[in-house]
Amino acid sequence: MSSAAVNKCTFPISIPPYPTIINRFENKNVVVTKAFACERAKERINVNAVAAGCIATENTRPICEDEKRNESILARIPEGRWGGPEAASFLAL
Repeated sequence: MSSAAVNKCTFPISIPPYPTIINRFENKNVVVTKAFACERAKERINVNAVAAGCIATENTRPICEDEKRNESILARIPEGRWGGPEAASFLAL
């Protein structure tokens, strides 16, 4: 019998003028997920990471309401809109 675990990864949207900070968050998520996967492989537990991107929640409300930051973020999203919690919830099923 096998099982699964999901590491919900988060990262900052932008921290100007320090764009390299985002790479550190992404690298940390990769290292943690790989380490957990290696540790649990003997028990046949599959470990994956999910980083959903820009999801509109109570935590991101201040960014969504800041017109300048919101426009900057939307310009980098192909669909030109924030996702809702339902847009990412299926990733962990």
